[in-house]
Amino acid sequence: MAPPPVLRLLSAIRSPEWRRCRLCGHRFIETTLPPPFVFRLGTDALAFCRVCLGDFLFLDFGNPDASRDDIVDYLADLARLIERVPARGEEVEELRSFPLEQRIAIVHVLARKPTVARVNELFGSWLAALVKAMLPDGTRPTARGTHSIAVDGHFCHSLAEKTIDDMLTRLGIEHTREDPYPEGSYRSDFRIKDVHIEFLGLAGNRAYDARTTLKRDLAARHGMPLVLLTAADLEDRSGFGDRARTAVDAAWSNS
Repeated sequence: MAPPPVLRLLSAIRSPEWRRCRLCGHRFIETTLPPPFVFRLGTDALAFCRVCLGDFLFLDFGNPDASRDDIVDYLADLARLIERVPARGEEVEELRSFPLEQRIAIVHVLARKPTVARVNELFGSWLAALVKAMLPDGTRPTARGTHSIAVDGHFCHSLAEKTIDDMLTRLGIEHTREDPYPEGSYRSDFRIKDVHIEFLGLAGNRAYDARTTLKRDLAARHGMPLVLLTAADLEDRSGFGDRARTAVDAAWSNS
């Protein structure tokens, strides 16, 4: 009987290499990276040591002593690099679409991330901190919100509307702004196919709540899918994504 062929599979496996962390500068060998880190980030994981990756792969990581200026600067710098409104739970693995050097620059900014508790302590909410940080040229503060232009060119009456508009654009969801209801002079904040979306930015105001009730009644009367978003949906990326997908599913089921 002939001996079995020699496949030499092990010869194709290279030896682990020493690398230098692009964040902290410490040297490390590739085999010290836990497999789950590499699974989540792919080859990007090889740019950072396990200590730095461990920090960024946990959502509760952050600076509990950040000042108001620290938080404002962090949000402004992060928004400039990722070219959108930062989410409260920004995660490293969501940045794979960026070139490596840009991802490394983003990770350097993420190293300054404040804790959510600290943001709430100093600003009241993540959204309030965003309003403070994101008032660049091209925005106009008003008593009811900050007028600005979304990434896709839509005019928005508030930073919350811009956040929603930019998120829909990033998710690849076609949408329009301020489409009329079937009757009356009411307009929805956004529309995805047959689905109208309202952001309850002034919930608690008696006149505003009454108008919201009228819109809900109109939607029900005409069998029109209506999705209501709150500030909590904007602060939680996964929550917003779930609500947006609900709107899209509803639109498909009615198309």
